[in-house]
Parts: sequence; structure tokens; C-alpha cells
Amino acid sequence: MKYKRTEKEYAEMYDCDVRSIRRYKTKGYPLDDPAKTAELIAAQKNQPGETPENINAAKLKKLQLECERLAFKNEVERGQYTANTKIIEDLYAIGAAVGGALDKLRADLPALLLGKDESGMATLIERETRNIRAMLADQATRLYGRSS
Repeated sequence: MKYKRTEKEYAEMYDCDVRSIRRYKTKGYPLDDPAKTAELIAAQKNQPGETPENINAAKLKKLQLECERLAFKNEVERGQYTANTKIIEDLYAIGAAVGGALDKLRADLPALLLGKDESGMATLIERETRNIRAMLADQATRLYGRSS
């Protein structure tokens, strides 16, 4: 189909962008017949699934995603974001430290408990458990600046 105007002129005429005009041309819209083209555009906008409510919901979702993207970008810029790979590495390091502490306790425990009564055993186990918890808190503080 031969058109009389440029894509930019049609875009101004139909109050849309040039990409829309290209799409209309591909679909064979009679851009030189404003009444027929307006009818086709209106029909296109009222396709099933493209009700104003659905379009508004999609626009809202797009806006929400853009807000989330900007919030994430802000966290990264302020240094408040830690990559998942870094967290996994840190958790492996903490796990190794705890595992080492438990292995040491397991090896030392028989000698430490020798000759203790029930109350002494409970006190010793509580102290050793507290030491491991303190080690965990120290590791978390060292890695993330806070303890959990």
C-alpha cells in the first residue's frame, strides 16, 4: 500500500509513536483514511484481554517492578547488598568453623567430663555450648557487622 505522508507525520496525526505507525503499516491500516484507521485502532485497543482494567493492572505492575529495581540499585550503591555467592561462601566458612569447634569438643569432652558429677557435667556442657554460640556471633559480626 502506498502512503502519502511520512511515518513521523502519521505519528503526529494519530498521536502515537513511529513504532505504532510501522505496526499499523505492517497490518495494512489505511493511514490516509483517518476515520477507518481510527476505527481499526479503537478495535485493536478493545481486544479481549486488553480491557482498561487489565491495561491499568499491567501498568501498575510495571511501575512496581521499576520501583523494586530502583530500590535494589540504591541498596547496591549504598553497599547494603551482598551477592548470594558471597553469602554462600561466608556460610561455608562459618560451617567449617563450627564443625571444627564441635570436632574439638567431641575429642576433648571425655577428658573434660572425667570425674564430674551430673551438675558439673551440665555446667561444663553449658559453658562449651556458650563458647560455640559466641564464636558464631563473632563470625557473623566479622562478616556482616552485626550478630544474629
